[in-house]
Amino acid sequence: MDDHSTLICRVSGLGEMSVLVKKGDDLRKDQLIMGVMKILGRLLEENGLRNLFQCYACLSTSEDEGLIEIVPNSITIGDVYNDANSIAASAMNEEISACWLFLFSL
Repeated sequence: MDDHSTLICRVSGLGEMSVLVKKGDDLRKDQLIMGVMKILGRLLEENGLRNLFQCYACLSTSEDEGLIEIVPNSITIGDVYNDANSIAASAMNEEISACWLFLFSL
């Protein structure tokens, strides 16, 4: 079972940051991916390209606990996935309804 808590941290020189305290998730990969994305972003900028990555702080404190920065006004990948599934299911239902109406109108 996943346990999540929110913590507000005040970091000297950076202001306040909301942090999600997670238990039950292995955040080591998340931390690695964020590091890679930061490097890719710097490479893009160094080559005159726009860096559109929105990186967030992620710290794995053990193999099943860690901290993740909460980014205000953001959309999670889970939200995008759920919206895409809803749109696909709706389109499929419309297609099935159209086929049903066609078949039973013959």
